[in-house]
Amino acid sequence: MLDGIRQTLKDYMALKMTEYKLKGAENSAVITNRLIVILVMTLLSGIILQLLGFSVAFMAGELLGSIPLGFGATALVFAAMLGAVYANRKRLFLNRLVRMYVRMFFEND
Repeated sequence: MLDGIRQTLKDYMALKMTEYKLKGAENSAVITNRLIVILVMTLLSGIILQLLGFSVAFMAGELLGSIPLGFGATALVFAAMLGAVYANRKRLFLNRLVRMYVRMFFEND
């Protein structure tokens, strides 16, 4: 009888270890997937913003009568946007990442 309980306990422990390994692999795959998506979206967004910035700078330059003045005005607008993102970085990025990781690792399915 004691041998049966011992064997059942060993089987249970083996199943639990397999479950933890599978959950770890799943969470690693989800994290990798999200990181790749974030990287690709960041690269594409950067390219789009750069082209948009050039377009706005040339258009503002024509309106202001000076291409360098248009680029300067566009640089000021981008600097203001960067300052706004930096001021709200915790709310925009950190809190979302923490919630994502907490859900991923501690949420029971």
